[in-house]
Amino acid sequence: MTRILTTAWLFVIFISSAPLFAAELPARSFGQLPMVDQPRLSPDGRHVAAILNSEQGPTITVSELDSAEVTPIVRLKYGRDRIDWILWANNERLLVSVSESMQLTGDKFRVSRLYQVGRDGKGMKQIYRKTPRDVHWWVHLYDTNTILSLLPDEPDKILMQLYDERDEGFAVFKVDIVKNRFDKQFPNTYEVDQWWANNKGEVVLGRQTDEDETTLWYRPEGQDKWQPMHTRKAFEDDTFTPVTIKGDKAYVISDYE
Repeated sequence: MTRILTTAWLFVIFISSAPLFAAELPARSFGQLPMVDQPRLSPDGRHVAAILNSEQGPTITVSELDSAEVTPIVRLKYGRDRIDWILWANNERLLVSVSESMQLTGDKFRVSRLYQVGRDGKGMKQIYRKTPRDVHWWVHLYDTNTILSLLPDEPDKILMQLYDERDEGFAVFKVDIVKNRFDKQFPNTYEVDQWWANNKGEVVLGRQTDEDETTLWYRPEGQDKWQPMHTRKAFEDDTFTPVTIKGDKAYVISDYE
């Protein structure tokens, strides 16, 4: 009985003092960025990279797993640019997605860029596919940081999805992040707007959206020909969104039943 009364009394004290606590919290407490964001462990488990938000601006830091010493390798000034995410490409290099606010045709857009940088902060450069000078202005608004696979068997290469003028749609490129070389893997003949690769780095799924109908195309392992796997009408059939693919199994988000 005593324990119940004590608990009830503490609850009353907490409720009665809640407005006092709330009044002492400035708006900055709810709006400021976390001091440490997106900690990432290197593939070999020896280093940790993270985004450190400080008064000097967002900074990417790297430290050894068993050390308290933190080394800043990339720092941005507060302004139009921001660091969206970081990933380990391999044990020696990081991928950094940066975006900036740009004004085009009177409207503001946030445009992304992808960089690679050494673990020691050296050799930072943009991963960028050259486009013709006469390309339409809106092509630059498409994401240029969509990574489909880190290709575990090829540490210096990744698979990216980029808009391709010849296909008039999104194509898959194998990218050498050191040499900045882009090799197109296959033509997009199905008007696919999103691709997925399995855990081996093989592109096996593509989503085609045509007005109110969505079709998923599937490529069996070891084959070049694609075949339709699933079609749905908006607001009529079950949703079906792939998340990740391992082997011959796809893990999806669906409102089925």
